[in-house]
Amino acid sequence: MEKRLKIDKPLVFRKGTSLYTKVTVSILLIILTASPLLIFANTGALIWVGIAISIILAAVSVYLWHFVTADVIVDSLGLEMKSSLWKNRLLWKDAKWMSDSTYRGVTTYTVKGDNSKISFNSEIQNSAYLQSICGSAVHDTPGSDGYFPLPTDNLPPTVSSGPLTTTYLFAMMCTAMGAIGLVCTFDNTKTVLSAPLIPISQASTYLNKKQEIMVYGALHCDEDLASRDGKHKYALQTVRIKDCSSSTRSSASCDTYCLWAPSQAWLKDKTGEIEVTLKDPVNNSLPLSWETQLKKDWKTTGLFDLMAPTFDESVDKKIAGSKSDLDLTLRTIPQDGTVLMAGQVVKCEDHLRLDPTGNTTWIQGDSIDVVKNDALKSLALNASLLLWGIIGLLAGFRQWAQAKKLGTLT
Repeated sequence: MEKRLKIDKPLVFRKGTSLYTKVTVSILLIILTASPLLIFANTGALIWVGIAISIILAAVSVYLWHFVTADVIVDSLGLEMKSSLWKNRLLWKDAKWMSDSTYRGVTTYTVKGDNSKISFNSEIQNSAYLQSICGSAVHDTPGSDGYFPLPTDNLPPTVSSGPLTTTYLFAMMCTAMGAIGLVCTFDNTKTVLSAPLIPISQASTYLNKKQEIMVYGALHCDEDLASRDGKHKYALQTVRIKDCSSSTRSSASCDTYCLWAPSQAWLKDKTGEIEVTLKDPVNNSLPLSWETQLKKDWKTTGLFDLMAPTFDESVDKKIAGSKSDLDLTLRTIPQDGTVLMAGQVVKCEDHLRLDPTGNTTWIQGDSIDVVKNDALKSLALNASLLLWGIIGLLAGFRQWAQAKKLGTLT
């Protein structure tokens, strides 16, 4: 039997999702979908695994986009959820029952038929009236003409605060990420973009001027810093030990211990040499030699052969004082390996020395072009996040003003 709603024209119950939220969600879903394909792109045959995962994620993304952005349209024949990517429809004659569930203050209503169903939640504008219409379709008996009456809308117009909250959530998240990123990379960006790169022979012109400079050359260690078999000579070796034992696991981050040798070395180029101070020179751009869990049997592994003996006592103490396995990262610069360093020039006895301007030595294993390119990319990303967050805050204010005009915020 036909079952229709007595209505003059379709009613549209809008989700109220802002354009800002739609664009942000689109970017996130595109990144999520493309990531497996990009990760597996250089793995030969495994690229098909990346394609399969991306296809699955694309299908999930379409569903999420539809659920987040779809409006609900009520007409004479049935109920329809429609987004820019997909739509699904349920005829009133097929609507058999209706259920609801509440999670964290958001109620989801589901109208079910034998072969289809449609779900919407309380974040839809005027959701209470929409619920009333669906309830009538399920429970009321149509008249002899097959029509059931449109329920009277006695409720004041309401607008859910959910879409507005989502806009502000994305905006604050982007603002915080951009601001934190700019602050954390400020010193590195300042050094890369403002410190001049000079030959070592010109370092004397910056003596005691407290101006940071960059120099590029071969790092040389006068100490006997080498592997145990003596086959590998090192200009610098750094050890980073991360302790995530039960005593510190509840903290925001694990405890990290940094060891390095030597504390003084020489940097040489074709024009001269300068002594450099090495202070906590841990940097991810330095060549990685070993990365592993540090256990009590570490002296039976290849790590023991590569690491200089000067670290043995400190590593053993860390193992003895920890209640669980540790994570260790070993980075090395070979004797006379080329590095890029920055600091201030000072006088030391009869020669010049490059001291760090902060608490750590700025040292890079890459060329100045690579370092500048990475710094500019980081600056652009963090500045874009901050700008996008500010745009989101402004969009939130505009969305709030529009919502107040449409009805009462709930």
